[in-house]
Amino acid sequence: MSMMCKLSGHKWNGCICSRCGEKRDEGHAWDGCTCNVCGKTRDAEHRFELVPKGHLEWDRQRERHILQPKHIFRCARCGKERFEEHEWTGEACQTVCRVCGGKAIMFGSYTREKMGISHRWSGNTCKDHCEICGEPYPAKHVYERIRSEEEHGSGKSYRTHTLYRCSICGHEYWDSYEHDN
Repeated sequence: MSMMCKLSGHKWNGCICSRCGEKRDEGHAWDGCTCNVCGKTRDAEHRFELVPKGHLEWDRQRERHILQPKHIFRCARCGKERFEEHEWTGEACQTVCRVCGGKAIMFGSYTREKMGISHRWSGNTCKDHCEICGEPYPAKHVYERIRSEEEHGSGKSYRTHTLYRCSICGHEYWDSYEHDN
């Protein structure tokens, strides 16, 4: 407090004394949740917005996003954050959040298990799929060699093309290998 304020009192400009800069908790000039004069914030009139992808966290080991248990909302005026639970709708692997559109299947396996969220597999081979969403079962193909063809180029080298077919689902692929004589 300055000497002038001690002698004649404060000269208030809303919530701040124009002489000494002292603040008081009255006379604020509110613009939503923030005072334009002193910068104080209040819990009323926040303008919370969903933080884009704030509900996702990158999992370096699996190289994919993992859904976080709560949304992050941030006030566009003051930056205050609020956290809210997901609002789930749907069944099993098709369970999605009404707010962010995140799929519950993106949670880590422990959380999915606790929530009872999983695919409903038709079997456990490469030809099987989820009966709800159609995602292929993550099983390896069992390939058999069907035929090979040699392609001779100029010089002593040649290339072998081999056709492989999965004995379970029929998926085919060609493999090529270059030979040097």
